[in-house]
Amino acid sequence: MRLEDICRVHGPSGSEWRIKDFIKDYVEKNSHNWLVKPKLIAGNIKDNLILVFGKPDTVIFCHYDTTGYTVRYDNNVISIGSPDIRETDKLRSVDNAGKEKVYKISRNEDNKFFLKSKNIVTPGTALSFVPSFTEVRNIVTSPYLDNRAGVWACMELAQTMKNGMIVFTAYEEHGGGSVEFLAPFIYNEYRINKALICDMTWQSEHVVSGKGMVVSLRDKYIPRQKFTEKVCEILFKHKVRFQTEVEGSGSSDGGYLQKCSVPFDWCFTGVALGGMHSSAETLDKRDLKILIDSLKILCENL
Repeated sequence: MRLEDICRVHGPSGSEWRIKDFIKDYVEKNSHNWLVKPKLIAGNIKDNLILVFGKPDTVIFCHYDTTGYTVRYDNNVISIGSPDIRETDKLRSVDNAGKEKVYKISRNEDNKFFLKSKNIVTPGTALSFVPSFTEVRNIVTSPYLDNRAGVWACMELAQTMKNGMIVFTAYEEHGGGSVEFLAPFIYNEYRINKALICDMTWQSEHVVSGKGMVVSLRDKYIPRQKFTEKVCEILFKHKVRFQTEVEGSGSSDGGYLQKCSVPFDWCFTGVALGGMHSSAETLDKRDLKILIDSLKILCENL
């Protein structure tokens, strides 16, 4: 599976069925070649998707929705999540038959964005950035590396996973809601209470692209220190190149997991991006490779 192909799939929060079908179809066609063929759970869990390998005792949560926009009235648009848009960007809609329409954008007198179209676009239409993928040496640039790069990492990991669970989640970019009902099912059905969050984070002066994968010690939410220390201890022991992040804002599926009704420990693991939530996010492929290796190590040793 190519990262570029995953990034191209239209799937802002609330419209995840396309990326669900894309991943599900790939698993059904290719998992017979994997080390362990997973049990695939796709029914009655909305647009989420669960892969169960062997006898899991750790789960990886990985959201596959993206930011975007919803058409309001008179071609005005309102954001899905927190996209970082510029007037040079273009947005697209994708209908149920897969047909795309591309729109230019502009700002009105209230400094809000609208679609530059002669025709009125149907209110409620979901929009995402037009795909644009480039790869120069180790640097990848594309919309929606957050979190399609995390999805790609999990799909790479899935090929050699013996025991574990990968849960692809919806709605993470806009209010959550999936993890809160998935976590009790996972806990009650499989007695799992350890979770890794596979997601992307932003570059800062202290967390830099090209310096290894990232373990977050806290963001808006604070995971249990004993668990994050255990994660770091395992990574140190296996000589994984990683950075630690300490922030006071931002969130992930970990925050939603912390609010659920079952006793999960969780830790955010990811890669630092430039241009977060823009049409030109960037990452270093070497960091992504380290993330895949670290997830495998953690699933085997937590």
